[in-house]
Amino acid sequence: MKDLSMHTRALSCLVGSLSLLVAAGCAEPPAPSAPRTVTSPETPTAIASVGDDLGRLRGAVAQFHNIDAAIQAQYSQLTGCMVDPGGAGGMGFHYAKSNAFDGVIDPVEPKALLYEPDSNGQLRLVAVEFIVPYTIAPREGPAPRLFGQDFLHNDDFQIWMLHAWIWKNNPSGMFASWNPNVNCDAVPASERMSHAH
Repeated sequence: MKDLSMHTRALSCLVGSLSLLVAAGCAEPPAPSAPRTVTSPETPTAIASVGDDLGRLRGAVAQFHNIDAAIQAQYSQLTGCMVDPGGAGGMGFHYAKSNAFDGVIDPVEPKALLYEPDSNGQLRLVAVEFIVPYTIAPREGPAPRLFGQDFLHNDDFQIWMLHAWIWKNNPSGMFASWNPNVNCDAVPASERMSHAH
């Protein structure tokens, strides 16, 4: 199992060179469903259209049900299969692009794809994650927002994060971090990891 510190260092390397992009947040707020920088507030129209935005998001990532399509689109494994040590559920494997941590929030371009392993050894797309590093949106500042939701802190990885469980029902809520219906039972313990959140 790759240890958490190795993942944290890898993520730090991905985002460390992006701190100069903070200034990109000074643009006018874009229309709903257009790319948004972390400093662009959501408009009432954007919040009212969450259902429409989630539908567009499903359409945009549907091709990645096939893990080979995700790999061809330059997504690669970022984490082991994530499970909550406190029993809140799982997240699965995270796949992300190396250039994904740029601070731009686009409702149809998630930064990570979340896959749950099944008993046949297949990976099933269950959710997506939107990520903004602290190097771009400092932890002490206001939370980035999308779909009418504030992003949450992940201090282990030094990021703001927001999950959307668009492909697997989550009793804890569409935007909850952990899903009690997701587990990593189908993979060896050496492929599992967790983080405190």
